[in-house]
Amino acid sequence: TLAALTRCDEDTLQKRTTWKASSDKLGPPRVHRIVITGGPCAGKTTAMAKLSLRLQNMGFDVFVVPEVATLTITGGAKPGNYTQRQHRDWEVSVLKIQMALEDNFRDIAE
Repeated sequence: TLAALTRCDEDTLQKRTTWKASSDKLGPPRVHRIVITGGPCAGKTTAMAKLSLRLQNMGFDVFVVPEVATLTITGGAKPGNYTQRQHRDWEVSVLKIQMALEDNFRDIAE
């Protein structure tokens, strides 16, 4: 899972306010999460790169959170060789770290 956190800067917000002057739903910039999921080699990274560039070109700040499972595997983890218990423990660790990373990126984006 990759997540992009975006927020609209003040200039972009002003343009949007001008463009949608009749809308009373516009407020201060806020962080949005976009999550892309899929199996191995499904194109998640490619999609995220294209989406990130498109949003940046529209004036958004974009933060892409690294995928923890990939980080641990490239760092030496071998979940395919683990016992059922080791694999479960690895999955729990990956989930905790992923959630913490996403929360920290959100805090930075705010």
